[in-house]
Amino acid sequence: MIEVRALREVGFLRDRNDTIVESIRVDEQGHDVPALLDEDFAGAWLRSNIGNYVHAVGTCRMGPADNPLPVVDTHCRAHGHTRLRVIDASIMPDVPTAKTHTPTVMRAPNRSPRPRTALSSRPPG
Repeated sequence: MIEVRALREVGFLRDRNDTIVESIRVDEQGHDVPALLDEDFAGAWLRSNIGNYVHAVGTCRMGPADNPLPVVDTHCRAHGHTRLRVIDASIMPDVPTAKTHTPTVMRAPNRSPRPRTALSSRPPG
């Protein structure tokens, strides 16, 4: 539990009406976090609260426009459209070993079009 008195002393909480988290419940029955220290409870909680999540990757095939299966070219430009690019996890051919966020963020600057001003020579100075 957060030490409310210390938070008030340093000015983090101005008055008694300020709201802070004083406890956290882990389920709808109202169990507190320490209940997870019980091995049987933790096992049952994990079985009922942890599920499968699919990272949607590989749903947007990459390849040449003369092939009917690919959706984008190697620069992520959508076939049959102008000014449309697909720059997300769907262009990844395989699921990465970690979450898809970081590889997607790393790909975006290299695949997105750059403004023409960024392609011009550097300003003096």
